[in-house]
Amino acid sequence: MAVLRRKSTRAQANAPRSDEGGGLRSVLGGVELPTFPAVVMAAIEKLGEPDAALDQVADIIVRDPGFSVQLLKIVNSAAFAPRNQVRSVHQAVVMLGRNEVESLLLSVAVQRSLPRERATGFEPDRFWATSARRAAAAVTLAEVVDPARRSEYFTASLLQDMALPVLAHHEHRYGEVLDEWHRGSEDLVDLEHLRFDFDHATVASWMCDQWRFPPPLADAVARHHDDPAAADTELPLVHDLYGIAKDRALELVEEGFEQAEGVAGMFTRPR
Repeated sequence: MAVLRRKSTRAQANAPRSDEGGGLRSVLGGVELPTFPAVVMAAIEKLGEPDAALDQVADIIVRDPGFSVQLLKIVNSAAFAPRNQVRSVHQAVVMLGRNEVESLLLSVAVQRSLPRERATGFEPDRFWATSARRAAAAVTLAEVVDPARRSEYFTASLLQDMALPVLAHHEHRYGEVLDEWHRGSEDLVDLEHLRFDFDHATVASWMCDQWRFPPPLADAVARHHDDPAAADTELPLVHDLYGIAKDRALELVEEGFEQAEGVAGMFTRPR
């Protein structure tokens, strides 16, 4: 799950991106993904109404105090570093705008919906700590290349491996692959292709379909292991940083990593 190292994959270019054939149900043994909390569904539906005011979206979000608190923690985290503390959901929603709010809502909703228990090859705190490091680094990079969309970068990076906990809990052989990956230096997708007719990026794309992610975000999640030369996504890969020198990109990533501990704490269990 390194941020700046991505190998080409053998079958990724031909992997199915949509789930019209019911691939997700087949892989998960017929298990259905949970639906998002009602507050999230209502807020996202309201965001889709062109004439809806952002205050109306905030009014929906505050119905769930726990969700509101977690959203404010993310907005006020070191990764986003607001000039002044954001004290209310209404202030956060107006500050962020429609697309940014939708992205952060999806971040929290997915985290709440994924399996939270340990499984073979899957340790929740390790998973979310790694995801948080990647997301914090993405925000730091976004501040330079595309600051208006930093929440979208955050969410795409945080959730790009969201299929792992689902597969670890519902595909009994998958834990063995995760164990092998953690023990060695092989690319996870290469290991997956040796055992299965899917990989976690493809399964994540099916999850995006079912949860109706916005197309740019869904595409970024689905294609995060693609060969950069062949990738075509509205959220640029880390390789393609609009001419930023590699040394500067590495500095930005390290800055993001330094901020990641606070972000990880929002997604891992308190000790």
